[in-house]
Amino acid sequence: MRYKEEIRDTLWLVLLQGVGYAVPLLVLPYLMKVLGPGRFGCYSFGVAVAQYLLLIVDFGFNLTATRRIAVARDNPLEVDRIFSAVMKAKLGLLALSLLLGAGIGLLPAYRSFLPVTLVSMLTVVGQCFTFTWLYQGLGRIRWLSLINALCKILLLPLAFLLVKGPDDCLVAAALQSGVYLLAAVVSTALAFVRRYARWQRTAWSDTLPFLKEGFPLFLSTAATSIYTSLFVVLLASFAPDDEVGRYAAAEKVMRACTYLLWIPLSQAFFPRVSRLAATAPADARQLVIRLLAGSSCLMLAVGLFLWFGATPLVAWLGKGYDGMQTAMRILAVVPWLVTTGGICGQMGLIAGGGNTGSRYFMRVYLAAGAIALAAVLTLGVRYGAVGTACSVLLAELFVTVMMLIGWLRLMRSHR
Repeated sequence: MRYKEEIRDTLWLVLLQGVGYAVPLLVLPYLMKVLGPGRFGCYSFGVAVAQYLLLIVDFGFNLTATRRIAVARDNPLEVDRIFSAVMKAKLGLLALSLLLGAGIGLLPAYRSFLPVTLVSMLTVVGQCFTFTWLYQGLGRIRWLSLINALCKILLLPLAFLLVKGPDDCLVAAALQSGVYLLAAVVSTALAFVRRYARWQRTAWSDTLPFLKEGFPLFLSTAATSIYTSLFVVLLASFAPDDEVGRYAAAEKVMRACTYLLWIPLSQAFFPRVSRLAATAPADARQLVIRLLAGSSCLMLAVGLFLWFGATPLVAWLGKGYDGMQTAMRILAVVPWLVTTGGICGQMGLIAGGGNTGSRYFMRVYLAAGAIALAAVLTLGVRYGAVGTACSVLLAELFVTVMMLIGWLRLMRSHR
């Protein structure tokens, strides 16, 4: 069977991600209910700031460094060189992101969120030393997924014991950060014990090519984060905490269901598409077409689940979340859009289009970020959680259409 290894990896990753996401999906409604919309909004603010800072530390390396490692995986010395240069760049970016996060928490409008922001920022430290891009490029992503799943199983259920009311918001944030810190310790130890990579002394100038290569994708993810992370921060500026909590709850449920399938698919197949694009472009294009067909069926099922599951979830959470079901139904189509746009963009344009594809990818997301920002400052300000959900939908629809157009043009140019 063609792509047997990738299909096996995808199934393993779906299983492991299923375990990894099942625990948060069980804990998340509990936190919504126990913390209440106001404190859950505060908790979500800290998580959103941490996710935004993660973009700085990642700097597009999860795609560019993964692609480089995948191509060089049979050359240990080159893998060591890539690993050392990328990690040196990430350490500098980590210091910058921590200073920025502290500055955000000290702003007058967000002063009340400072404690939860500082605790949530430990997530950034943990993620920096998890080496997702190394494991993925070497085809060892199953090990990392297993580590992440076990860390979530060990730590997140403690929320049922330790988080008992709105005053335990910091405890909830600490448990979330603890998952990333524990995963970082284990994945770092495994990487060096198994000698997946070795640290080499490098000059700061050696990091510049990697920063230059990652910069377009950093701009892309920064623009994307406007409607994946920053919306919660913006909503907190002009809406009550409970409204922030209702939107954050709907968006988190949608993203968790989406990433349960999309992340394993991308992690398993992106290295393969990258290698095929360098050696057999026609096979790479054929693989992307098959991924689009298969993922569409899966994500349409996810959308139906979100649509019909919205009312029972809100009924269980209580009156404080009334109105959340409307936002969830608006977001129900987003899983299909995320996956379709992601396959066309990441695998079609970045893996198959080189620097040209990366530049187009960047321009699409910069435009999407501007559209999202304009939408949330109009629809979000006026209609709260529902308007913010509509803004996400508009941005994701634009991205999907433009990525599909860009990929089709790239295929025609290569014929």
